[in-house]
Amino acid sequence: MHWVGTAKLVGLAKMATWREREREAEYAKWLHGLEPWTHAVTFTFLRRIRHFQATDRATCEAAIRHFLRILDFKCLGGKKAKKGYFVASAVTIHWGTYGDHPHAHLSLVAPAGIPDQKFLSYIEYAKAKTALLNEKAVIRAYRDVGWSIYLVEHGIDCLAISLLRSERAKPT
Repeated sequence: MHWVGTAKLVGLAKMATWREREREAEYAKWLHGLEPWTHAVTFTFLRRIRHFQATDRATCEAAIRHFLRILDFKCLGGKKAKKGYFVASAVTIHWGTYGDHPHAHLSLVAPAGIPDQKFLSYIEYAKAKTALLNEKAVIRAYRDVGWSIYLVEHGIDCLAISLLRSERAKPT
């Protein structure tokens, strides 16, 4: 009798996992189609900030928001950035397997007319101007839906909705 109950629980757990994977696949497909992403970026955060205070999610989001604001100004100029124009972005913030490795994954779109090397230099500049970001950064070309799948594999709750910047994602 006990075994039958355990088998049922295992079956329900597998079903829940399957549904979660289906939902993640839908989110990945949606993210991939949201913008013509050009760059995939991973930033590692410093684990501790002043006076041994641990880095938390709000602090990480604020750091990425600051990074994106500097990137907006660098790519689009002050007038456009102040008027609300932005570099499109999707961001997830994750803490790693053991909860002690805060990092963010970003999908970005290089604005039209900005060559790849110049955009990469703008990313590096904005990173250097953001205090909480560690020296380590990985910047690659966005190739396919695989990066969007990787973003949501960390868990849909890791998606930073406040940092999702796309004209298509705005509510009407």
